[in-house]
Amino acid sequence: MDTQTTQVLELARQKGIVSRADLNNEGLPEEYLAKLAAAGHLSPLAPGVYMDAEAEVGEHLELLVVAKRIPRAIFFGVTALVFHGLTSQVFHAVEFAIERDTRTPRLDWPTIDVFHLSGASFSTGIEEHTLQGDVPIRVYSVAKTVADLFKFRNRFGLDVAIEALREGWADRRFTLEELDACARACRVHNVMRPYLEMLS
Repeated sequence: MDTQTTQVLELARQKGIVSRADLNNEGLPEEYLAKLAAAGHLSPLAPGVYMDAEAEVGEHLELLVVAKRIPRAIFFGVTALVFHGLTSQVFHAVEFAIERDTRTPRLDWPTIDVFHLSGASFSTGIEEHTLQGDVPIRVYSVAKTVADLFKFRNRFGLDVAIEALREGWADRRFTLEELDACARACRVHNVMRPYLEMLS
């Protein structure tokens, strides 16, 4: 096994999930990914994204693939709620936001649902986390996610938004001030006001 093959394997084992961009950053040829997949050392997840064949598949695999393929994505809606552990619901597509007037990305897998946001509605409440060792992801905070669910209540259902509000408040995942700021950023302060009054 040549030196570069060993380096790619080591990188894959270190990261768990590796992409063409990771190899480019390390100055390694992209074609090693396909060669190592053919040899059974890597498992293909999506075009240009591979997983160490011996790595354990975690609960956030779909988010990891999206984060690798679409680094600008910010996880959103029910997907964000699931990440934050605040719902028993299951997302049927990975929901994320990108800035308005940018091209809508496409993936063969996983299924995605893209929301185009702008201004404060896009930039407020972004948190950064790492998964599977060192894969960076961006996700909206609990307070921002609650505001988003009220903003898109016709899409997600008002009951989902109210449940997220109650669960987040019960778990002390946000303050009223944080929630108010996010509600104003999403322009749903008046919509949420009666529900906020129930909390206070």
